[in-house]
Amino acid sequence: MWQAETLSHEAVLEIPADAAYVQLARLVASGIAGRLDFNIDEIEDLRIGVDECCVALLDCAVPGSSMRLRYSWDDDEVLLQAMVEAPPHATSPEVAGITGQILAAVVDQYRLGRDGVEAYFELRKRRTAVEA
Repeated sequence: MWQAETLSHEAVLEIPADAAYVQLARLVASGIAGRLDFNIDEIEDLRIGVDECCVALLDCAVPGSSMRLRYSWDDDEVLLQAMVEAPPHATSPEVAGITGQILAAVVDQYRLGRDGVEAYFELRKRRTAVEA
């Protein structure tokens, strides 16, 4: 189930729940951030955040299932929500150690969890203010 919040614009992507397809999720995120004039470091941080969250989510996905991603954005931020079907015995997705430190450094907010049969993540990246 998608979380309720969305921003002004929205796009949805569905890919196989397989690490080989995570690059598509990163590509869409970086394309959106580029259109919003995020600087190169912010775009790379977003790509890293998407990668780390996708990998954590894939660890608890039902084999052969899909990952559904919803990107929403406005002038200053990108919000990404993703979910996969998780087997009943699977734990919630989690990040530990260095992965948690990486996410804390590269995105403004993130959370992972489980809602019934679905595991999900949500991350938010804001553009830094541009001085005139």
